[in-house]
Amino acid sequence: IRKYRTRHDMCLKMGKISNILIFGLLFFISLNLYSQANGFKYFKYYSNEEYDHQPQNWGMVQAPNGIIYVANHGGVLEFDGVSWRIIGIPGYDSVRSLAIDKAGTVFIGGINKIGYLEPDANGSVKYKSLADHLKDNEKDFSGVWGTHATKDGIYFRTSKFLFRWDYKEIKVWTTPNVYWTSFVFNGDFIVQEKNRGLLK
Repeated sequence: IRKYRTRHDMCLKMGKISNILIFGLLFFISLNLYSQANGFKYFKYYSNEEYDHQPQNWGMVQAPNGIIYVANHGGVLEFDGVSWRIIGIPGYDSVRSLAIDKAGTVFIGGINKIGYLEPDANGSVKYKSLADHLKDNEKDFSGVWGTHATKDGIYFRTSKFLFRWDYKEIKVWTTPNVYWTSFVFNGDFIVQEKNRGLLK
């Protein structure tokens, strides 16, 4: 049995042993966590040189079939896990927001554009505009900063307009202030209006 000169020496030695034991325990716990049956999680960075389009992206959704759609400064990017392609929006305008409903339909909000993606006769995904459901004085709404799928339909939020598509027609709300931000909570659409607060 080793003897220590002072109580202080013994405490220092015990402290070092405790630190080694704690470090070892944490090391083995972390190994166990990272070796679960699901495997390692990872991130992959894709540069705009890889997808060959504008470098600025605003949002992303994933369809039930695994296809990823990205709101890009020059349209919508489609990625199947192997290759990228661009879905052209008229004028290749910026797409600022995306949402996907329970049926898997991707809705997009862009610069003076609201619509959705649907396959054509050949199965190729194309943009379908909903602007025909708006009055002429409602079509100049600038950027759609939020697109949300809810139990009541699809909401498109701009600074001055709120549009709700119920798959038949579009209901329109306007504000003399500004619609700042929006989100979905428990299936309900919530929007923040300047000088009024959160609205449901």
